Amino acid sequence: SHSEFFDVKSKHELFDRLNYICEELQNDNELDGIIHFHTHGNENGIGLFDNTDNLEFAEWKDLRPKFRDIYLSTSKKPMLSMCACKGFNISRLVPRFEPCPYDYITGSFDPIGFIDSVEGYKSFYDGIIDNMDLTENIKNINTKFPKMNFACCSSDQIFEIAVHAYKNAEMVPSRIKKRREELEAIIIKEFGYVNIQQKLLLDFALSDQGTEYYLEQFRATFYS
Repeated sequence: SHSEFFDVKSKHELFDRLNYICEELQNDNELDGIIHFHTHGNENGIGLFDNTDNLEFAEWKDLRPKFRDIYLSTSKKPMLSMCACKGFNISRLVPRFEPCPYDYITGSFDPIGFIDSVEGYKSFYDGIIDNMDLTENIKNINTKFPKMNFACCSSDQIFEIAVHAYKNAEMVPSRIKKRREELEAIIIKEFGYVNIQQKLLLDFALSDQGTEYYLEQFRATFYS
């Protein structure tokens, strides 16, 4: 097996290393495995400290195209692991209506201690090396290291979670009413009134049928 460690202290260095990984995967299609981050993080991105403890932030929106390049560089898709407090925020690499840049991601839903982060991930990777069933491996980590609240999800699972969350949040009467009022206000501001064609389009867009149609468009983009 082959592994490399990078001590990254700035966003510039991070992007350089990600470009290097992408090039390595393009040059050697036999390479696969895991891209593992041990860092600080939150819902906005990851934090990088230099030798004088100055903090620089790399936002998820800036990281998305880098991971997308890595995803497209080889037919063997590396797992992305974010060993950080609430590291499952790595799922934010996927915004609405943009392609998904990974097959699997791992992370924690809670703040985690250093020992748990090291030993927990070591145990998880040992399970992968030993060809342990993924579901059993995840259960094993959460049994041994319950404070991690560890998760590993495929892109398929992330998509279904996103769809479920969207429907629960947006496809309720109060939210549909508010969204219609907001859209009608935009149309009236632009055109002065809502014509019959625009009304019919809003009827469709805010219906269950219209929602399923647009979610299928999202699915096509997500897996592109």
